[in-house]
Formats: sequence, structure tokens, C-alpha cells
Amino acid sequence: MTRPDFIIIGAPKCGTSWLQSVLNQHPNVLMIPDEIEYFSAHDGYPIEWYFDHFAQRIAAANGQLPSSYVLGEKSAHYCSMTPERIRRVRDLLPDAQLILMTRDPVSRHWAHAKRYFEKRRFRDRQRAALVVPRKKLFDFFTRNQSLGEFSKIIANWTSNFPPEQLLIVSQERTLASPRETFDAVLGHIGIATDYDPSSLTFLSQQKNRGPKIEMPDDVAEFLEDMFAGERLRLRNLFDGKPFVYGS
Repeated sequence: MTRPDFIIIGAPKCGTSWLQSVLNQHPNVLMIPDEIEYFSAHDGYPIEWYFDHFAQRIAAANGQLPSSYVLGEKSAHYCSMTPERIRRVRDLLPDAQLILMTRDPVSRHWAHAKRYFEKRRFRDRQRAALVVPRKKLFDFFTRNQSLGEFSKIIANWTSNFPPEQLLIVSQERTLASPRETFDAVLGHIGIATDYDPSSLTFLSQQKNRGPKIEMPDDVAEFLEDMFAGERLRLRNLFDGKPFVYGS
């Protein structure tokens, strides 16, 4: 069975779509174009269903494969899986390299809400996150709290995989230095960084951007309170650094 060499495990609204797109432009990387979310949402399907995605990706190359390449997928909700589900990933893919993209949890939650409510049936879609009743908005934040608890995500994954198999990258650092981030990812998955940057048009482009609306003060207060403890845990985990490559 054809297995992935690496997995982008999340998190949503942290730059995973950008990373998937730019990796897909690299000649030595084959990415599944969509999110499979097998281990997080479809693990009732036979494992052959999962592995067949990678076999089909190779077949789609029509024999025009480079002499060496790596296979990968991006499923952004893998990040918040339980340790039990992560153990299944480890049992099936013990050698897979893992990539977690992080972001300040307050800004991540607001970006997630803007994008989520933009897709709902609101007349003013660009301002939907402002129009939705606050209780509904705050319930959305609470339901998705685990997606911003990066210290717990890291602990869950590194309790099942060797820490050196997990690369942690911040969205803030990615926006400031996209090529440095991309080179770190390539090194992590075993691909040389001697590529032509002009051939990777997505390298300097943002993907999947949501509406540009400011966070209201009461929303900021709610989220600051929700993630006060998490921000402290992250500062302690990263020793005050704004990002980390490799854990």
C-alpha cells in the first residue's frame, strides 16, 4: 500500500492552505489536492480507502514522476484529535514526518469565525461575524477552543511520535519570511532547497484569506480571557520565542 511520507496536521487558519499549495508546486513533492481528514472524520472507512488517495495521486502523474519524490497530505483538523486517534496514526504511519502550523490563538479564533460565518447564509457575508448574535459567536469560539490550544496539541502528538518528527511553524513567522519557512519544511521532509523560487508562484502569496474586519472589543475580551492560560503555556514552552522550527 502507498503511504504518505509526511502529513500537515493543522491547524485551521494558520497557513496550511498556503503550505499545501506551494508544496504542490515543487517538482519533488506530490500532495493530495483536498483534505482527506481520514483519521479525524472518516476512520470508519477501510484503511485501503485512505491509502488509495496516494496511489491515485501517483497514477495521476501519468508516469512523469521525478527520480525522487515525497507524498503528503494536509488535514487541518488532525491537530485536535485525541491521543487515542493519534496512536492509530502512529501505528499505521510510524515514520511519517509531521508539520504543525500555529498562530496566536486569539487571532486564529477570530480568523476562523470570520471565515466560517462568511460561508453561512447572511446577507452581508463580509461582515457576517459581526452580524451573528454574540451568543452564537461565543458558542462557536467555545466549541473550537481545542484548535487554539497548541501546547496541548504538541503534547498529544509528541507523546505518540518522537519530537524530532514534528516540525512546528508559526503563521506569523511564515508571513514575515515565507521562503525561510518553506525551506525549513523542505528540510524536514527530506527535500533539497536548491529550487528556483520563481517557479513557485504561491511562495509569496497568501491563500484562503477571510474578510478584513477588525475584532470588536467585547470579542477580543472574550478571547483574551479564553486563551490567557494558553498564551502563558506557549511562552513557557517556547521560552518566549515567537516561533520554533522543530521541537
